[in-house]
Amino acid sequence: QNCDIYLGLIGSEFGYEFEDGTSPTQQEFTTATLHNKYRLVFLKDVTDRNDKVNQFIKLISDNLIYGRFSIYAELISDVYASLVTFLVEKGELRVEPFDKSINSQAQLSDISDENIAW
Repeated sequence: QNCDIYLGLIGSEFGYEFEDGTSPTQQEFTTATLHNKYRLVFLKDVTDRNDKVNQFIKLISDNLIYGRFSIYAELISDVYASLVTFLVEKGELRVEPFDKSINSQAQLSDISDENIAW
């Protein structure tokens, strides 16, 4: 609930299962979705997945687009690129020089007639 970003990594095994049949990863994803968190999910390329994992992936794919990775270097690169995109979208990271960027909150009334005359 308190995070800014949900990062989910999914392999072939479902893992620990609560009494209701969900996993900690599922519960975290559901909580992130309910709280409108920025969600990043990456699937490891594997040949054989547990049926419950496949059901979870179906749930995820109905909610967002996910990435795939084969090796950890690829995962690191994809996570890094996704985090940069997140920061750019939030306005926390500039990709162009300050004097060329647009302030979307500025209004004409912000311009001072006194400063213009000066």
